[in-house]
Amino acid sequence: MTQRFFKNLRRWFFVAFFKNVLIQIGVNILLIMKKSFWQSFRVGMLIVATIVGAGFASGRELITFFGKFGYASIPIAALCAVLLFLSLALFMSAGAIIRPNSIEEFNRAVFGRFAPVIDFVLLFNYLIILATMLAGSDSLFEISLFNNNLPVVSILTAILTFIIIYKGFETMLDVNAVLVPVILYMALIISVFSLAHPVPYEMDYSSDIGMVIFFVAIYVSMNIMLSVGVITTIKLPLKEQIKGATTGSLVIGFFIAILTAAIMRAGLNVYNSQMPVMEIAARMNMSFVAGIIIWAGIFTTILTAVYTINSWTQSFIKNKALSITVILITGLIISRLGFKNIVDSFYPISGVIGLVYIFWVLIFYIKAKKRLKKAKNPK
Repeated sequence: MTQRFFKNLRRWFFVAFFKNVLIQIGVNILLIMKKSFWQSFRVGMLIVATIVGAGFASGRELITFFGKFGYASIPIAALCAVLLFLSLALFMSAGAIIRPNSIEEFNRAVFGRFAPVIDFVLLFNYLIILATMLAGSDSLFEISLFNNNLPVVSILTAILTFIIIYKGFETMLDVNAVLVPVILYMALIISVFSLAHPVPYEMDYSSDIGMVIFFVAIYVSMNIMLSVGVITTIKLPLKEQIKGATTGSLVIGFFIAILTAAIMRAGLNVYNSQMPVMEIAARMNMSFVAGIIIWAGIFTTILTAVYTINSWTQSFIKNKALSITVILITGLIISRLGFKNIVDSFYPISGVIGLVYIFWVLIFYIKAKKRLKKAKNPK
């Protein structure tokens, strides 16, 4: 009996031991998966936050690039998502090879002696994006609240931006991860309402395939130009970054399709409006809520723009607080040009510049991969 007791005791001990080990392994795997999912999700939301600014969330940017093609914008959105993913994957992969700490280091590795010129072009581009977002916040204020053209909202937005950017990159990621899902949820509600309550009107749309490809290309390149400062410096495994790029691209493609269709179903006044989404929201008696949501989209893009510019300006303005302040004041001054003027005039130019930038990075990446392959397999 004693022998049986010890035998059962040993069996119980080993069962309990291995059971606990297996449970612990399972828990660790779940924690790793949860951490991995959260990291990928934050990267995806960072990409979406970069793109869903005043132009996108208000609908003005979508009409500028896609509205002229009518309901062909829906399949065009799928093409946009694919090209956006490929471009993001390219820049993430190049960033994984270079491992830069700033956009300046990335440009120096890719463009060599031409890097200072590229830095200047990118700086100008980011300042235009920043100014557009700040102008958009004032246009939103003028439309939805007091019909006043004082730059109150842009100044308050600049102050909040200063606080977040000063706290650092991780804080910016967390803010995006919280705000972006809320923005998308409200955009979906507004889109469904517009699609369910169409306003008929007649308008001639373009069916030029060459024009479609051109506008898709410059739209993707414009947003890559805006994203490059953060997507090339993310300190995560490339696999997690690619997952984030997949999430971000799918979300953007879906909302390009549904928002553009919603605006085209809302009538000519909405189509020509400075902020079409706000016009639709007004019909739902949701102007204030929609205003807050669009402002959130503006804010997330401002964070990306200021973070990227600051990573460059701190090479000669060592004081971080002073650097951020100078950037925001410059953006506020340029923003006085007006939201619609900046979107319609500068965004297509930014897209053309971005095409050249992407092509150059592609050449660098192909050459870098060949060098790495040769170094691993010397003959």
